Amino acid sequence: MPQDIQFNVPFPSLISPDAAAARRRNYDWARAHGLVGSELAAQRYLSNDIAGLMARWIPGAVGPDLDLTIDGVIVATLLDDQIDSDLADQPEEVAKICQAMVSVMRPDAAAPRPPSKPLINAFADVWGRLTQGRTAAFCARTARHWRWYLDAYVDEAKNRNRAIMPTRAEHFELRRRSGFVYAMMDMTERAYHFETPERAWNTPQIQAMLTITADVVDTLNDVHSLEKEEGRGDLHNFVLVMQHERRCSRAEAIAETRESIHEWIASFIELTGAVPELCVSLDLTEPERDNVRQLVAGMKTAMRGYFDWSCKTDRYATTNLVRAGQDAYPHDLL
Repeated sequence: MPQDIQFNVPFPSLISPDAAAARRRNYDWARAHGLVGSELAAQRYLSNDIAGLMARWIPGAVGPDLDLTIDGVIVATLLDDQIDSDLADQPEEVAKICQAMVSVMRPDAAAPRPPSKPLINAFADVWGRLTQGRTAAFCARTARHWRWYLDAYVDEAKNRNRAIMPTRAEHFELRRRSGFVYAMMDMTERAYHFETPERAWNTPQIQAMLTITADVVDTLNDVHSLEKEEGRGDLHNFVLVMQHERRCSRAEAIAETRESIHEWIASFIELTGAVPELCVSLDLTEPERDNVRQLVAGMKTAMRGYFDWSCKTDRYATTNLVRAGQDAYPHDLL
């Protein structure tokens, strides 16, 4: 990330007290599922520090609840790294991989499964824990968000294959799916053992707040991963989109990106002030109102938690960049 760019994410900076132990438990889980198969893979895996991300994203979670979120985001992260290879511009091959992931979420997937690839097996383990004891509505919603994420890989591969630079509108339509934030907010609900009432979740106000959360997290990621993605010829980055669309300099595109993030956060804070009135208008019970409050608090810690982690992780460090022609993860999991 450019060193002279500063962001203001005005929410509390928090981290789970179980972060260090969860990091060890996750590494043991990853090794048990065959996700770390060499010393080089271990180095790459640990440098990402996904445990540190989720300990900040869901700072009130500990033990198995925190572990599940880390394991889930690990699956998504490693899938990203697997496709960030010579598969990146091959939509048909990417579609086959993503369909194998989707098959895990079928209603009959709870039946005994034959041995599969390490990442598919890991996802099956995560999916079983993520949905156990949850309502049908929650399971359907989080399955939809995982499918958004998986389908986005195919669309990105098509763009790369055709060397198409998306417009700003096209970027956000795709980025809100590829960024995985909606599925991670589902994990917030699962980790804290609550569920947002559907009639609140589907309101324009809550949807707007979720969109802002996704845009803030995804665009911060675009800034931090700019050198990584540009070095690999990836077009799906807000800064690159703005530079292309505005015909402006890199510095001007980054400055506009920073301004956009701050405007979105200001809009989020304004929307937050109207949440009590929304709960009244929907005639929510007190437990339901508390669930809505937890969702709003979760969005705040998600934005701040991602920002704090992104400033610390080595995933995007210039000394850790993987150049075009090299696999982003040195171990075939698919």
